[in-house]
Amino acid sequence: MTIKTHGRMFTDKSVSMAQINVTDGTDGQALVTDGSGALRFATVGVGGSVGSSTYVEDTFTGNNVLTKFQMTATAAVEESIFVFVDGVAQPTTTFTLSSSGSGIGANGALDEINITPAIATGQQLRVCHLGINTAIADNSITGSKIAMTGDQQGDIMYYSSPDYARLGIGTAGQHLATNAGATAPEWVTPPTTGGVVQMKYDSSNRQYAVNTGNGTIPLDDTSPTIGEGNGPFMQVAITPQSASNILVVNHVGFYGTSTNTNPIVCMFTNDGTCRAVNSHGKHAASGSEGYPHPLQATFVAGGTSAITITIRAGGHGGSQITFNGQGGSRLFGTTPKSSLMVTEYTP
Repeated sequence: MTIKTHGRMFTDKSVSMAQINVTDGTDGQALVTDGSGALRFATVGVGGSVGSSTYVEDTFTGNNVLTKFQMTATAAVEESIFVFVDGVAQPTTTFTLSSSGSGIGANGALDEINITPAIATGQQLRVCHLGINTAIADNSITGSKIAMTGDQQGDIMYYSSPDYARLGIGTAGQHLATNAGATAPEWVTPPTTGGVVQMKYDSSNRQYAVNTGNGTIPLDDTSPTIGEGNGPFMQVAITPQSASNILVVNHVGFYGTSTNTNPIVCMFTNDGTCRAVNSHGKHAASGSEGYPHPLQATFVAGGTSAITITIRAGGHGGSQITFNGQGGSRLFGTTPKSSLMVTEYTP
């Protein structure tokens, strides 16, 4: 056949790259269009994608024994390949796919074909990879592929049958919880009643340093004053965050006296109020014997100004008191023997 166009003659099998307005490609490439009238040569990969790889085909020869064959490309499912035995197409029910566990079959990728019964000696097994239904590689989906309408930083995605839903970020301090119907997550503001606001304690060397004094505190029906006794043996300052909050103060001190009279231990706030007082319920077995005294006070903060809590102690007779020891000397070195801690709670 001969075609004449614009004075030029084209005969059978005479069109070459010289007659096509496109740069020649390389072996195995195909002529493709960009959809706007421009032609070019490109590598057409598995599934028709341009620029990835050449079409994949595996061939094997049977020996009447082998039933498993290693492919050169992975397949997602049996329907991703065409299988022929001596040119006869095989239904997907005649073979299965498996993973070798290494190489391209790492992480469970299917790179083996299993066909039974074994192919007879000399028969050819041909596997054509269609490039469809391909498995998504691990860690290959970026955030841009799963974006949802109205996404904001800090949002959470969760399954809400039959689709996924977006839970917008909550406000500062909120906690993630399950809703009343136990069907979805939600942000909730945690209750504040009875919660710990802050805690302060005396972290100085007063936890173990020895201190002595001869001041006394009367053992009578009068409230101790901040000028009586000795000290302060321990102290801690706290600034309440709310006037209605509760302050709980705990003190354990190691005290001894020079006689067998029991020490009297008092807790004061900086306004001079004695918040708690305690005297051991039993006289010391002998003079200078030391033992721990516990003391606790609970009261409403009453304001948001700094409060200093001090511990003072003294004998109720003519005796010397020793803090963190006995007989005027320290016991147990720098191991803490006494503590003072104040905790602020919401009502």
